[in-house]
Amino acid sequence: MVTFTTIDTEFAAATGDNVNSNAGGAGTSTFDYPPNGTKDLVITSKEGDPDPYTFEVGDIYEVSFGGAHSAVLTDAVVIRSDEISFASGHAVVFEGTDENGDLVQVVWSPGFDLEQWYWDHFEGGVSPGFYVYDTDPNSEYSAPVICFEAETLIATPRGPVRAASLAPGMMVETVDHGPQMLLWVGQSVTRGTGQMAPVEFPPGAIGNDRTLVLSQQHRVLHASPMAMLMFDTSEVLVPARSHAMLGVAGAAIVERPVVRYVHLLFERHELVWANGAICESLFLGDVARRALDSEARDEIATHFPELDLSVKGDDPFEPVRPILRSYEARALLGPLRGAAGATPSGSALASRDMCKLAAL
Repeated sequence: MVTFTTIDTEFAAATGDNVNSNAGGAGTSTFDYPPNGTKDLVITSKEGDPDPYTFEVGDIYEVSFGGAHSAVLTDAVVIRSDEISFASGHAVVFEGTDENGDLVQVVWSPGFDLEQWYWDHFEGGVSPGFYVYDTDPNSEYSAPVICFEAETLIATPRGPVRAASLAPGMMVETVDHGPQMLLWVGQSVTRGTGQMAPVEFPPGAIGNDRTLVLSQQHRVLHASPMAMLMFDTSEVLVPARSHAMLGVAGAAIVERPVVRYVHLLFERHELVWANGAICESLFLGDVARRALDSEARDEIATHFPELDLSVKGDDPFEPVRPILRSYEARALLGPLRGAAGATPSGSALASRDMCKLAAL
């Protein structure tokens, strides 16, 4: 089972007469007033769910929240899961009955400040509403993950090792700090479709010596004079998805029936060599913490007891290089559309030469 904890400003509920009120038109419900009357939304997948990270209409989760209208929905059904058409973010609507048998709907908007939107549209003392059906059936929400495909070869002091074969306590070569010990390794198997579909970089695209397969949100090192001009630093981290969306370096999102992803966690955010390309290790920022289930967070907490791993906490790590936002990545990579990506910096390449890259 996978548990998702959320940010309070990214969800709201409809109860009582607000459910299926049609006040905003056919197929709408009205938000309870005020939206910040609810808090601490927890979403837990059901045992046996083959892909709990993808929220499709008809999927069933246990949903609970606190506050003025607290409720536990043991079998909440996803009735809507799509992109918010006018903003960056998604809407997932759950519907189920609470402990009293009353119908309750919960709107979760990962990546979108629902509370602010509510107040921006609160007019004449009337709460705005939301659609209770898919407005775009082809854009279901998938919780992002930051990880390597299982067969990726990671550089270690004893040579390249499959990501899936790595284990806590093993040493891995890093760009900045030499060999470093892995503190935690996580693996997940999911359908390789939608937002969970991996990005493939062909050989030579970004310094990789063979096809490199990463999750869409996994960031790779980009080094160029343009980065220095735009961001006052020659090396930045850019999501794999940004390369694919612009067709840079031949990168493309390639769906597959199933994909196994591997997370690698060190004492700090690091850069490692994956199939010869320089990529980040797991960064415990907001996106990654949302994607980790409660068991994984508990396990990581044993190594980092001083860190706040809740999605409401500050980022517990400092990024190893500046992390670009999507619009910054588009501005940087746009001129490279259809071209090979920038290679890592000279200092990074020099460090790479010290690694043993012979096959096992």
